Amino acid sequence: MSTHLYTTTYRGRQAQVLMGWDRPLQCHTLVVRYTDQVERPIYCHREDPKVSRYTDFLYYVRRLTTLGIKLPRTMLRELALDALRNAGDREVTYDPAGRIVSDVEHRHAA
Repeated sequence: MSTHLYTTTYRGRQAQVLMGWDRPLQCHTLVVRYTDQVERPIYCHREDPKVSRYTDFLYYVRRLTTLGIKLPRTMLRELALDALRNAGDREVTYDPAGRIVSDVEHRHAA
C-alpha cells in the first residue's frame, strides 16, 4: 500500500490526512485524524457507507472539500500515479506548501 501524509489544520487543530493506494484491493483509502488523537478519526473510508472498493478517487477529494481540507496538487498527482503504477510499500510526506519532503519505497527481498 502506498501512504501519503499531509499535515493541515481542521477546526483550529492540527490534523493529518493519510491517503494511499491499496494494491491488493485496487482502491484508494483516506483517513483524516487529529494529530493528538488516535482513537476516533475525523473521517475514515471504512466508516463511510458510500464507499466501496469501486469508489472513485475524486469522491475522496470531494469529501475532503466538504471538510474544508484542500490537498496539494503534488499529492493529488502522486496519488493518481500510484494507482496507475499499482504502487505499493511507498511512504510520501509533504510539507505545508505541498512539496515532497520524504519519498521512500520499501523493497522486499524475493
